Amino acid sequence: MKKFLSTIAIAGVATLALASCGGTTDTATKTDGGETTTTTSVKPSGSGQGTTTTTEAPVEKIDPTTYDWDNIQDREIHVWCSEKAGVADLFESQINAYLESIGAEDFDVTVEGVGEGDAASNVLKDFTAAADIYCFAQDQLARLVSTNSIVPVSKKVTQTLATEVDDFSVKAATVGNTMYAYPITSDNGYIMFYNKTDMAGVDMTDYEAIIAKCEEKGTKFSWDLKNIWFSAGFFFGAGCVSEWETDDYGEFIHMEDNFAEKGLDSIKAMYKLLSSSAYVNSSSGADFSAANRSSVVITGSWDITTAKGALGDDYAATVLPKFHNEAGEATQIYEFSGCKLMGVKPQVEEDRVLLLQFIANHLAGEECSTARFNQLSWGPSNLASQKNSDVSSEPALQALYTQRDNYSVAQGNIYGSWWTLGNNIATEAAETDGSDEALQAVLDNYETKLKEAFQLRGCSLVGDWNGWGNANPDNVMTYSAADGTYTMTFTIPDTLAGDDDEGNPKNRGGRIVKAGTWETIANVENVDEASQALVDMEKSMANGDKNIYFLEVGTYTLVYDEVAQTIHITKAE
Repeated sequence: MKKFLSTIAIAGVATLALASCGGTTDTATKTDGGETTTTTSVKPSGSGQGTTTTTEAPVEKIDPTTYDWDNIQDREIHVWCSEKAGVADLFESQINAYLESIGAEDFDVTVEGVGEGDAASNVLKDFTAAADIYCFAQDQLARLVSTNSIVPVSKKVTQTLATEVDDFSVKAATVGNTMYAYPITSDNGYIMFYNKTDMAGVDMTDYEAIIAKCEEKGTKFSWDLKNIWFSAGFFFGAGCVSEWETDDYGEFIHMEDNFAEKGLDSIKAMYKLLSSSAYVNSSSGADFSAANRSSVVITGSWDITTAKGALGDDYAATVLPKFHNEAGEATQIYEFSGCKLMGVKPQVEEDRVLLLQFIANHLAGEECSTARFNQLSWGPSNLASQKNSDVSSEPALQALYTQRDNYSVAQGNIYGSWWTLGNNIATEAAETDGSDEALQAVLDNYETKLKEAFQLRGCSLVGDWNGWGNANPDNVMTYSAADGTYTMTFTIPDTLAGDDDEGNPKNRGGRIVKAGTWETIANVENVDEASQALVDMEKSMANGDKNIYFLEVGTYTLVYDEVAQTIHITKAE
C-alpha cells in the first residue's frame, strides 16, 4: 500500500520571460530552503533543441547572532532524540543555551525521547504532529527524502558541514549530491571489550583462542548471537550479503540474500561459541561484574562507562576477532555500522526553517558532540571532537572507528521480518548437534521463511482470532488494483464468544496493519456508518490501538478502500 504525503513548500518563485529576436529565453528562479538557483534556457527560432545553463548564485552565510528572529510566528520548537536516560535533558539544555547565545531565548523548547529507529515511520504516519527536529538512524534517510519530509542542509546556515564531520557521516547524510542531515554520531556499531588480566597471552584476533581461554578460566564470553544485528557480521565477513531495495514510498521491492548459499562456515563458527560452556547470550557491559562474570563482551559505545567501572585497570577494547574454518583459513568478523543523524522538517515559515537548521548545525558541532561523549559516551561524527583528548584516548571509540572503516557493512533499509528470522539462526543452531547437515538445514529454513515473508504485500488483518499474525501470509488481505480495495473473509470462533471469567468481553478485536509490521493502516475510526451496527464502538474507541471489537462471533467479510480510507464490514448469515 502506498501512502502519499503532502507538504507545504517552504518558498517558491518562478518567473518566465519571453525574448524577441526570433527565439525564446526561459528563466526560472527557484528558492528552496533558503537556496536560490537560476536556470536559463535559450531556444533559437526554428530549432528543436536549445542550450541550458544552470548558475547557482552565491549564497551568503547568515550570522545568527544578528539575525532578527522576532518575526517568526510559531514560537514552539519540538525535538525528538534518543529515548535513553539523560539524552533529552542534555539536548534541551544545549538547545536553550544556544538560543540564548543568539538572542532567540523566547522560544518554548520541548525535547521528547523517541527511538531513532522509529523516527521515519512516525514522521510519515503523522507529518503535522512530527517533531521540527528529529534524530534518526541513517537507513531511514532515503525514505525521508523521497517523501519531502526533510529539508536539505542550507548554505545560509553552514558551508563547511561536510568538512567538519568524517567521510562516513557525510555519505550517510547525503542523497545524490545533496546533504540532507546533520550527523551527530558515527559509532553505531560494536566491538570486543575484554579483561586484560584474564586474556593475558591470548591473541585477541583469534576467535577460537578467546573461547578456549574463557573455558580454561571458567569465565564467560558474552555475545548476543541470537540477535542478528550482533551476529550478521559472521556472514558479512565471509562475503555473504543481505541487501534490500525499496521504492520511493519505502515499500520493499527486491532482496538479495545468500546466507544459506555461502554461510555454512559462518554458522559453524557461531556454533563454536553457542555450544561452549563459556557462552552467555548477552551483549551487556554489566556481564563483567556479574556473579558468573565474563572476560569478554561484544557490545558498543553505550557500554563504555559500565565496562570501565567494572574492569578498572583491566579495561581494554579492540576490533572483532577472526574465526577459522577447518582448513585453518581466517575470516574477519564484520559488524553492522551506522550513524545517528538529525533532520529538519519542512515548515511554513522560511525564517523558522533557518532557525531550526542553525539549532541542528549547533548540535552537530564540536562543543555539543564532545559534551555528548563526556556525558553519554557517544562517539562523535565531528572531526574536531574526535581529536579531543578525552575522545581520542578512548580505546573503545578508536576500535569502533577502525572496525567501521575496515570491517563493517552499513545498515541500510531492511525488511522488518528479517530481524526475527535472522534472530532464529542462532537459536535454531544451538539446538542442533553441530553437524554440517544440521547447520545447513538451519540456513535453508531461514531462506525458505525469508522468501515466504518477502511475499507479504500490502495489508494484513490481525486479531485474537488469528494470533495477531502480522507476518503470516495467510493474514494478508487480497488486493484489487481495479478499485483499490483490500478484502478478507475471516471467522471469529465460538471460543471468543461471551465474556471471560472476570466478566469482561473476550477479545474479539482486530485492525489492519502494514504486512509484516505493526504500523496501523486502519482501525475502528475507518469503519463506515453502515457497518457500525456490527461493532462495539464504545469499546473500540476506548482501546489504545482503536481495534475493531466485533459484537458477535461468526464469519465476516471486511473491505478496506485505500482511496476513501473506509472499512465496510458484512456478516454472513
